[in-house]
Amino acid sequence: MSENSFIPALKESERFINFMVNRFKLDIKQDYVITINKTSKNTIGYFMPKESPEHYKNTKQDLNNINLNTLYIKDKNPYEVLTHELAHFINKNDGVKGCSSNQYHNKHFKEQAERLSLECVKSVKGFAQTKPTEAFKEMLKEFKPQKEVFDICQNVKDTKPKGSRL
Repeated sequence: MSENSFIPALKESERFINFMVNRFKLDIKQDYVITINKTSKNTIGYFMPKESPEHYKNTKQDLNNINLNTLYIKDKNPYEVLTHELAHFINKNDGVKGCSSNQYHNKHFKEQAERLSLECVKSVKGFAQTKPTEAFKEMLKEFKPQKEVFDICQNVKDTKPKGSRL
């Protein structure tokens, strides 16, 4: 396999989501796809429900999308971003509205993110800003991350996302 491939990063992302599903005994449908690509400079990652017009579809079903933005993933903890987006997916799966269309993250999102060991910081977008807790860092040690697979991603050092979607 070529060194210039996103496949290892995608496999690592899937491995981490599966780890989280098992660790937290999550009852979620496997109707999602993980993507890694360059998106808006205001987006670190995003969750796109299958009801979105831009959703993915395989031969059997519509798919939700968990996305990592290549612009920031080397500076930002990819596992934190995946967990943040997983919290959105869990809420959607459970029929809970955790985020409005203007990206305001409410208390339902906060509760789910905290359940997954993230700390939520209040901002103009509600509880959109998350950061790893000590419990999250310990959990990552157990997971044994292979963060180097994300080295293929771009790195935008001079630009910080304003009002980011994470």
